[in-house]
Amino acid sequence: MILVGTFSKLLFPSLRMGYVVLPPSLVDLFLAFRIRTDFRSLSLDQAVLCDFIVDGHLGRHLRRMRDLYASRLAALIDGGHRYLKGLLAISSIQAGLYTAAFLEKRHDFAPSGDGSCGARY
Repeated sequence: MILVGTFSKLLFPSLRMGYVVLPPSLVDLFLAFRIRTDFRSLSLDQAVLCDFIVDGHLGRHLRRMRDLYASRLAALIDGGHRYLKGLLAISSIQAGLYTAAFLEKRHDFAPSGDGSCGARY
């Protein structure tokens, strides 16, 4: 299994640093490719991020964000049940920052006279 991710979404967008978790058999091949194609390696940023992870700050940050986003997802699901019941089903899947919603019935979205779309059901 190969995992690819970015710290931009975990910490802040301007970090522009990602990671790849590879099986041991692919590490040398990947490093050779990276050396030939990576022209923007910022070793100071990498060193600071390494210390941030090793000192446990990333783990604490992720736990705080997991709790925060779980409460936001709960509020979204509650609001969806309260105000959109019968129209929209919001998934309770907890997968990072995203969730999915599904239209429950077939609805006809047609343009109204003012150019916006209005639902008719």
